[in-house]
Amino acid sequence: MYALPLRSVVAGSAVSFVQRGASSVRAASGLVEGFRGVSQASAGLVFLAGSLGERVEEVAGAIAGAGLGFPVLVASGAGVLTERAELEGEPAAVALALRTGKPEAIVTQAQNAGDATSALATRLAALGRGQAATALVFAKADGFGVDAIEPLYASRTANIIGAGTPGSAPIAAVDREGRLGLGMCGALLVRGVTPARVRSSPACRLLMPLRPITGARGPLLTEIAGEPALEVLQSAARGLAGQPLILAVIAPETHEEESARPEFVVRGIQGVDPARGALALGGELKAGWRIAFAVRDAAAARVDLELCTRDLAREAAGAAPLFGVYVSCAGRGSQLYENPDVDLRVVRSRFPDVPFVGLHSAFEIAPFDGRAAVHFYTGVLGLFTAPS
Repeated sequence: MYALPLRSVVAGSAVSFVQRGASSVRAASGLVEGFRGVSQASAGLVFLAGSLGERVEEVAGAIAGAGLGFPVLVASGAGVLTERAELEGEPAAVALALRTGKPEAIVTQAQNAGDATSALATRLAALGRGQAATALVFAKADGFGVDAIEPLYASRTANIIGAGTPGSAPIAAVDREGRLGLGMCGALLVRGVTPARVRSSPACRLLMPLRPITGARGPLLTEIAGEPALEVLQSAARGLAGQPLILAVIAPETHEEESARPEFVVRGIQGVDPARGALALGGELKAGWRIAFAVRDAAAARVDLELCTRDLAREAAGAAPLFGVYVSCAGRGSQLYENPDVDLRVVRSRFPDVPFVGLHSAFEIAPFDGRAAVHFYTGVLGLFTAPS
């Protein structure tokens, strides 16, 4: 099956297309044909899923050999999507061909995730040169801790959004000369376009109101609003049926100008210290941040994504949408909703004529409290726009 262009919108700023089937040779051929069918393309973004997700190097190598003349970043996901459908549980490839900006595709390899991220941050800073830009960052999830994202703070990139890729496949980058690079981390740096407007939406229902963190040491949460953190957790979880996974949802400090819905980041509970009444969460905690305990919930996830997309549409009013990227936790999709395309229908209802691609991820990367952060059980939507 050959790659089929879907829809080109907003003066042809981007085109998305899809390739289904398990053959890496046919997938690569279809992707190359799709890219060649887009005139004046400036970059490509490719996501692979299913058995194709294990063949990143093969597919990217074929794209490199085609001599397209523009950069392409290739990464794998548990599933993939375009603005037409989410493809779960099957081998598939989706691609977005950009026709705007001056993107660059890069990868970095190192002994560990922290060193690879540091090298990526250095490359992004050098390529960005202080320009307003968006880095679409992807990293192998294996060995990537919450704190491994920290070096990217220094890259001075306006926006950093992206995801952790499941499995053992590397991230691949093809440069303008057709050279192939493989690494633990990679990015498509989108320059020459207004930085993406970003919203993140966790798939959680809060079990309590947000309350301030009053005691924390590193990732150890000791006190919430003057009470032992473990006692607050036990109180919030009282009465829950079964043994649902309980998560911590963190919001920044309250600000006077804050809207009704603050930004959130989700953390897992990694350990309990009964003697001190403390909880171990992933990543550094800051006194003053607010926290609540939560459980995964399909209805709450859908409602929150509707609020986020409505807010994003209002913010973008007067600007012309160009294209978008949506990364979604592999724990969402049909696993959460028991039906396909729920998140996609929400996004499409607000942005019906905008080409999107995305993947289902091991973790998500999006801004939180002014800095890039690792998220879990979250959908992250990045919308690129142009002034009207």
